[in-house]
Amino acid sequence: AVPALLHPEPRTVGVVGMGSGGTLYGIAGRPETQALTCFEIMSNQPEVLRTYGEQVGDKAIRRILEDERLRIVGNDGRYELSVRGIRYDLIEADALRPNSAFSGNIYSAEYFQLVRDRLNAGGWAVSWCPSARTLATFCSVFPFVAYAGGPGGGLLLIGSNEPIELDWKAVDARLQDPFTREHYERADMDIATIIAPLREQLVVIDPTTYAHGDKNTDLFPKDEFELPYTNELIKKRLGLQ
Repeated sequence: AVPALLHPEPRTVGVVGMGSGGTLYGIAGRPETQALTCFEIMSNQPEVLRTYGEQVGDKAIRRILEDERLRIVGNDGRYELSVRGIRYDLIEADALRPNSAFSGNIYSAEYFQLVRDRLNAGGWAVSWCPSARTLATFCSVFPFVAYAGGPGGGLLLIGSNEPIELDWKAVDARLQDPFTREHYERADMDIATIIAPLREQLVVIDPTTYAHGDKNTDLFPKDEFELPYTNELIKKRLGLQ
């Protein structure tokens, strides 16, 4: 929810991964959002989620799946971003833990470069930051970054091609909008309290401070393979020394 609430005008939003619907629901809380696209590689996930929502009486799930702004694309998100060429004001992914199979596809430098190139002017790319490598990789791609976390990883990364302004006074005003207030209340979310810690934790950083660390690439997704080795040891084991 935080990037959507902070962004000046998130008219077009892309979400990589549906999962339990939490990220999708959180990012959909602004009336300015006109188009909400969710890429989900498991084509039956919307039906699974709908069935679950009906069984437990979760009105929030039903609301987001029936949102007229929502378009569900049953395909790999990275593939769709690559071939469609559509641009967004916000692109957020929270699809895989870094040591899950194929997670390298959404934590690599090449992925972040693709997302960067699919942003509208003033657009933001959003990622979870589970590791120091993710932080270094992200900061090597985006010239402007906001971050909530430490040198070993953290909660949230926001990247852009243009300076990022964290206007919390504007967020306070947006939280009073009837659409936004009702959206989060329907999910029993006290959104103001939930995001309160981010007011201090999320800060604009100099990406060059972190960009020189160990990185993930498509060819060598080190986090996915949980590699603890140094670069020197890797080269030795590959016979490059």
